[in-house]
Amino acid sequence: MKKLLLLMMVAILTACRPQTPAQRPYQATPTGEGALLYVSPNGSDRGTGSEQEPLATLEEALKRATPGSVVRLLPGLWHTRVEIHQQASRETPLTIEGARGPDGSWLSILDGSTAVTPSDWKARPDLGPHVYSLPVREVGAMLVDGKSVAHLHKEAGSQKGETERPYRAAEVLQWPEGHTIRWRDFDIPFWNTIGGVYTEAVTPQETVLRLAGGRNPAEHDVALGSSGPVVRMTGSFLTLKDVAIQGGEYGVEITGENAVGNTVEGCFIRHGRRRVLVGEGAQETRVAGNRIENSFIGHLTGAWGESNLEGGHRLAEAEHAEAGKKGFVYYYFKYWASGTSISDDVSIQTAKGSRDTVVINNRLKGGLVGIGIYDGSSRVKVIGNEIRHFSSVGTVVRNGVDTILYDGNFFYDCNLNLRLHQMNMAEAPREICYVRNVSMQPEGMGTHIFHHFLAPEHSGYARDYPVHKILFAHNTFLGGAKVMSVPTEAAEGKGFPGYTFVNNRFIGCEAVFWARESFINRSGMLGGFDYNQIAGGVVNRHGRPVWQGEHCLESPTIPEGWAWNETDVTQPRDDAGRHAGIDLSRPYQIGDHRYPAVPTFEPGYFTGPKPDLGAPSLNDSSSYAHLHPAR
Repeated sequence: MKKLLLLMMVAILTACRPQTPAQRPYQATPTGEGALLYVSPNGSDRGTGSEQEPLATLEEALKRATPGSVVRLLPGLWHTRVEIHQQASRETPLTIEGARGPDGSWLSILDGSTAVTPSDWKARPDLGPHVYSLPVREVGAMLVDGKSVAHLHKEAGSQKGETERPYRAAEVLQWPEGHTIRWRDFDIPFWNTIGGVYTEAVTPQETVLRLAGGRNPAEHDVALGSSGPVVRMTGSFLTLKDVAIQGGEYGVEITGENAVGNTVEGCFIRHGRRRVLVGEGAQETRVAGNRIENSFIGHLTGAWGESNLEGGHRLAEAEHAEAGKKGFVYYYFKYWASGTSISDDVSIQTAKGSRDTVVINNRLKGGLVGIGIYDGSSRVKVIGNEIRHFSSVGTVVRNGVDTILYDGNFFYDCNLNLRLHQMNMAEAPREICYVRNVSMQPEGMGTHIFHHFLAPEHSGYARDYPVHKILFAHNTFLGGAKVMSVPTEAAEGKGFPGYTFVNNRFIGCEAVFWARESFINRSGMLGGFDYNQIAGGVVNRHGRPVWQGEHCLESPTIPEGWAWNETDVTQPRDDAGRHAGIDLSRPYQIGDHRYPAVPTFEPGYFTGPKPDLGAPSLNDSSSYAHLHPAR
């Protein structure tokens, strides 16, 4: 009887013991003389750090970790901000690894936010309907039910003449629930579109919040995100793997002269103005296989620029209204949230002084800017990423950068899939290799490649701007209004003599080049344009360019067998673009120009007598993953 009672007690205690959620096996193992340490929110920093006696904080684990160590985060939530400054080595890296569920979910969460107690909210009808305040300042991010609320600058809409006049934050908070604001030719339902705002600009020592729908924040889960990053990596050869990171102004920041060889891999990063920032001094950084999202409380972001081509696609009334809301979200984050006319939302940014950054196989969704290669970045590779639903740009290359490779990426529904910024500044010429990418836009919307030129009164303006060397090869451009927008300054000036378009497909694009007749009818305005397929659109509305090569294939209709949506591309096996290209692994010639072999294309990169045009595909009907296997 005693034995039976003992067995029953053991069974009861076992059933009541907290169970570890089902999870995938950890992957990282220590190297050299490194230790294996475990961390759990239920642990103790007095423990041994074993799986049976885990530590409670990542900070304590990092104190004990040596080069070659692996810190395993057990499932759980930590409200913390962490700086990882340890110096490891290439042979003995230091790895922090979280737990993942069988379905890939992230079980280990680093959260830089602090929950708000509902009783802390104070109604402020004197400031506006449904306005509430907290006695805090300098909030890095405001989160409601896990979604980011837009910041409202003290003086909004004052940077460009898009609105009739600037609005002060105090005035915006007074707007009634159904208030509309005129933006371009749209009447935007302000609160419904933005979803809510927070600002510190109305009263001293307070942060105020107003949510759409008159909601009371005390009835929601509200958290205040920290200023700065949740995780800052300033050491060397550090790997942050399989961790969810949220609740900060920045997600992960990698910066400093000692930040060499660091990796952010397999993480889920959301919230904040910058999800991943590769800062000044960072070298050999790898951002790989992460899911990175904006998690915005308001309206969906994405392409909003409509076709203005004669005879081009015109949106239905509901689509037109949707485009207006997306466009205003872009405008809000650029001019109302920051007050500086700079996009206040970037998923991955490489900053001045960073070098040799690899951004590979990430899934980016929602916000203003997907990947920003900013002034002074050097030698960046962007490979195999999904980049979708960004209201400003999928990716932007600013001035003062060099040697950028885009290879095998998928862009969809970004207002500008690729933006080349400040192209007529007197900076060193940029070298960009844009190859094997799929760039897709909704019908009649968005631009695939956009050029930004400075006005003559700008201090950086240069009439004789550098000859930038940019290769567009083996890309597939699908849908959209325009492929490449050519500024008047370039069309009336020297054009783009360093550009080469070869072995590309332009399918269902209304116009490949949106440019003046002067760009189309003058030789030398484009370095090379040959061995390209144009179907269901035109090269230019003014006719065939004088610099267009004789090997281009043109069809007024889209060949039978082509179909695509936001996740899949079906392309016919035997259309005109099959075996119609030129081998880029060897020196090749377009017109009178002789080009060296492209190092990205090694001999044998295609099968058959000649390469197919466009991005590589393995099947007649291929998902994005099949179109672009990881390289």
